Amino acid sequence: MEIIKKDRCFIVAEGGVAHHGHFGGVTDVINMAKTCGADAVKFQVYKTEEFISKKHLPKWFNRYKSKELSYEQWERAKKYADKLGVTFFATAHDDKSLDFLAELGVEIHKIGSGELGNWDFVRRVESFGKPTFASTGMYTKKAVEKLVKIFREEKNDKLVVMHCVTAYPTAPKNANMKRMLDIRDEFGVDVGYSDHTQGNLFPMMAVAMGAKVLEKHVMTGYETFKGNDWRVAAKKEGLMDLGRNVRTFESGLGKGLKANRIYQERFNEKWATKRKIGGKMLRA
Repeated sequence: MEIIKKDRCFIVAEGGVAHHGHFGGVTDVINMAKTCGADAVKFQVYKTEEFISKKHLPKWFNRYKSKELSYEQWERAKKYADKLGVTFFATAHDDKSLDFLAELGVEIHKIGSGELGNWDFVRRVESFGKPTFASTGMYTKKAVEKLVKIFREEKNDKLVVMHCVTAYPTAPKNANMKRMLDIRDEFGVDVGYSDHTQGNLFPMMAVAMGAKVLEKHVMTGYETFKGNDWRVAAKKEGLMDLGRNVRTFESGLGKGLKANRIYQERFNEKWATKRKIGGKMLRA
């Protein structure tokens, strides 16, 4: 499957943990993505015991544990998405979950901003040779350089560096959209945008600026409104509007000056021999 295309942005409905531990919430996100024209759905897959200490961080442990789904449920979710023709992938938060996703046969891997400095984990993701979207919300320039270097050392050109700001919501004045272009131009990589703003203005701006991948959080009604994601998430109408506008925008880009000139030349040739005089069409 070709993920990155020249003239078409890859739209991801970011389900995250918006299901709040309910499998019905997962299928609702997949249905929403299908209806709204998104290319893919993304969730967070993890085993809480593998990355959070219950002894030292009990509140965080309980928070994540309450939203944890089993691997068997995620396997069912992928089969459901496959049936609908929606690409399923996920952010793995631990090594066991990363191995599970690889065995599941996901076509894309996602590296979250929280893996900053976890270069062994990044190398493991790279080793699978799949298209990889890496969020850089907390990355410095040197960290982005290190990320890109890891992939290039193995001659892996399937990395998409995702610009995002780790704030929920991100205020417009802090969106810093030019950073996406800086990353593209300085490191020569495909870039994308993981949106944490409210509304669709900045996602559309990202597409206009050349984002190859666009990730937008979504919500379906399972949220408890105790977390952060719901503040930046789109409901069905918002995601549908975003998908429709992105495709309309792309269709309006056209083929460039050359195609327009050919059309104009044909138009001129057809009508140059005719003039309208006194209400009659006469040959020139």
